[in-house]
Amino acid sequence: MRLNMIKISFVVSVIILVISVGLFRNLGIYVDEAGTNPSVVNGGIFWLYMNWLRLLMSFFLSVSLGVLVVYKKFKK
Repeated sequence: MRLNMIKISFVVSVIILVISVGLFRNLGIYVDEAGTNPSVVNGGIFWLYMNWLRLLMSFFLSVSLGVLVVYKKFKK
């Protein structure tokens, strides 16, 4: 049961990472086409940093859960 919950958490975290990367990419495309900068679109430099932090945290969560799934699978 515990391994299944870890697998579900891993899949959800990867989905969150894919959505975050897609939103970040769309932000970059919009900024390029509109001739503005990301801090204006995000509402300030603080929220731009929070956007980067969300991206990094979702990446590290996905990697750590992936390592945990592999570790638990080989431990059996």
